[in-house]
Amino acid sequence: ALWLKKPEEEVTGVERFMAKFVVHGSGYGRGPKSVAEQFKISVSEAQMIQEAILGQFRQYNEWRRAERDFAWKNGYSVNAFGRRRYYLDVSQAEIERQAYNFRPQSEAHDILMRAHIAVNAKATSLHWDIHVVADIHDALLIELPEQTAPELAEQIKQVMQHDFLPGFHAPVGVKIGVDGGEVWKR
Repeated sequence: ALWLKKPEEEVTGVERFMAKFVVHGSGYGRGPKSVAEQFKISVSEAQMIQEAILGQFRQYNEWRRAERDFAWKNGYSVNAFGRRRYYLDVSQAEIERQAYNFRPQSEAHDILMRAHIAVNAKATSLHWDIHVVADIHDALLIELPEQTAPELAEQIKQVMQHDFLPGFHAPVGVKIGVDGGEVWKR
């Protein structure tokens, strides 16, 4: 609504979708040309829309600029845990695209891996009968006995709610099902 300068209740579904498309796509290097193709508008119109939407997020834009400039200067990006992503033999445009999504994606995965390690350590120390089968994007798929599932699931949730990255608290949800496919369908 802010980028359109109109009340939120007057924003159409297409306008809301466009804003989401621009904001989320910008994190993956999506620019005016891609926006123009998606919405069948001119590149100059797409540029104006993108600037109007992203202009509402000053800190986000500063962060993007800093990530891009660091990656261009150093040839790599680094996340809050110290993991580096090197850019070898790629264009500045590709470095920029990859730099924007490296930190959020790698930090989310590193947090999940720390939670995985913490769950395994707790399970070993308390002799829980569980098995972490897989990590899938931002979730752990864990096998455990059906009769103890609700109790153990709550204890696992408590372990996973630890702030693995100081200042960042990720909410943890739990789903219980007979098999992983059933859980992912919900």
